[in-house]
Amino acid sequence: MKLASENGESVRLASYRPGTLVGQQAFFTFGSQVAQVMADAPTRAFRLTRNKLNELERTSPGAALELKTLVIQTLATRLSIATAEIGVLAG
Repeated sequence: MKLASENGESVRLASYRPGTLVGQQAFFTFGSQVAQVMADAPTRAFRLTRNKLNELERTSPGAALELKTLVIQTLATRLSIATAEIGVLAG
């Protein structure tokens, strides 16, 4: 994941392995993405729209719950990592 710096250069914020989620915070907070995702290798990506999530909730509530659980676990893991990094920087 990259973010444009003040001088216009891209700064790598994070690197993720195959199968990861990106953009989930903006999706669920109705915000906008502040960073871009750029692949270093050929990549297959899937985009979830609100309409598709609503359809999944109607047609397969169990799958929708599993997806939301995965999002929560991903956010919790990333928050734990960020908290640890802040602790290291502050300590």
